[in-house]
Amino acid sequence: MIKMDNPFPGICGRICNHRCETACNRGLVDEPINIRALKRFVTDKVYATPRQPLEPAPRLYREQIAIIGAGPCGLTSAQDLVRAGFGVTIFEAMPVAGGMLRLGVPEYRLPTEIIEREVQDIIDLGVDLRLNQRVDNLDDLFEGRIGNAAGYDAVLIAVGAHEGIRLRIPGANLDGVLVNTHFLRDVRLGRYERAANESERSNV
Repeated sequence: MIKMDNPFPGICGRICNHRCETACNRGLVDEPINIRALKRFVTDKVYATPRQPLEPAPRLYREQIAIIGAGPCGLTSAQDLVRAGFGVTIFEAMPVAGGMLRLGVPEYRLPTEIIEREVQDIIDLGVDLRLNQRVDNLDDLFEGRIGNAAGYDAVLIAVGAHEGIRLRIPGANLDGVLVNTHFLRDVRLGRYERAANESERSNV
């Protein structure tokens, strides 16, 4: 029931800011229903068992939709479109799907396996996910130079907001001062770990 409207219950059960609880009418009686915790409880019980692949959704229409960006917006849209019977291809510039869920939230707050499980549930429905595929020109999609040789009938741009902002304080541009979003992204992609391993090997 939860996943009928929310493709990411395990994720939301961990990091959602639960504004629905502020608006919950039960708060007029005693206290709001703890919706976030309930979703986490249910999904943790389900996710404790091995994941079962989902059946692809039936294709009802010939139209093919391209989505640029495999973040929450792009993935949710892909799920809704493929369930409605359209062909869907997601183009993602990064080597992993999930957007800021995957690259902007530390592992201890949002485990990778939770993200990958919920993303895979969407892909199983028949979504064509293409990682490491940057799109710089919409005409390439419409005219069939990228992805579908026949071209796409519609394009959704869901690129997200991976860029951080440096504080306007002295020293913000010095070497070694990192932008938070870039740091989190590089940690989640294992770039610091690889750099440390390479440095260690070079010192041997």
